[in-house]
Amino acid sequence: FCCAFHKFEILMKIILDFECKGLYNIITAKHKTTKGMMTMLNKVMLTGRFTADPKLKTKDESRFSKFCLAVQRPKRKGEKTAETDFFNCIAWNRNADVICDWFTKGDMITIVGNLRNHTYEKGGENRIATQIVASEIHFTGNKKTSDETERSEYNFSYDPDEFEEIFADEDVPF
Repeated sequence: FCCAFHKFEILMKIILDFECKGLYNIITAKHKTTKGMMTMLNKVMLTGRFTADPKLKTKDESRFSKFCLAVQRPKRKGEKTAETDFFNCIAWNRNADVICDWFTKGDMITIVGNLRNHTYEKGGENRIATQIVASEIHFTGNKKTSDETERSEYNFSYDPDEFEEIFADEDVPF
């Protein structure tokens, strides 16, 4: 093999058979840049719920919102409860505006973005913090509630005493 990409390409063909699903073509379509170097990928897609109400902040001329998403892992066989991961995220400018205007604690959202690492010092130790920088946001669901009927804005219950009966030989009032 001439490079790691070709090892990966052959492994995908043999083991996973992505070629028939079309994903193989998407991944391998542009694996090299114009200078012949391999392109690297840093892409994250998360669907989760807000752990707190997002707040809009400003830095110089830019607006941003930092928030945390709780993303539940699928339950494994035999587990009683699913595990949850918490991801620190940040959105800038228009995305931050939309998030702060339309989402609150418990709302579900899908974000697409990339991972960023930041180094800082705390107590004399160097630390690394990882966050997701949201480049796309998608409305994906309603707020999770324990009893949907209690929180419903509309009550479509039927009470027959509220209506008067109209017989076929009477005029309809409209």
